[in-house]
Amino acid sequence: MTDAARWQFKNQEHFRQTIADSGAQVVLPGVQDLYLNHTTKITATIADSLKHQELLVKQIDAGTAGHTVTLTSGTWDGSNTIITLNADNEAIKVSFDDNGDGTILENVGGVALS
Repeated sequence: MTDAARWQFKNQEHFRQTIADSGAQVVLPGVQDLYLNHTTKITATIADSLKHQELLVKQIDAGTAGHTVTLTSGTWDGSNTIITLNADNEAIKVSFDDNGDGTILENVGGVALS
């Protein structure tokens, strides 16, 4: 993990990670708040949705490159494994069940699913 992909311990069960490097990035297990911050495309991967009980993903840059976050295990909404964010302050909040399938709690700004 590069210095720009930093995470911070907020309390015993809540982690935040900010990805500020473009290209392929890995989301750390246990992260609950994921911030994407680069004007060039970020392609982040989550290995196992079961490691994230609830997850907020938010773009905090003004770019329109189309950052993607891909689940290699589980789904965002029962069928889709990729989300795409392409505007400042777009965000999605998902709760994952015991099978790793997500329920979208909130989708701000039209985060695309595929």
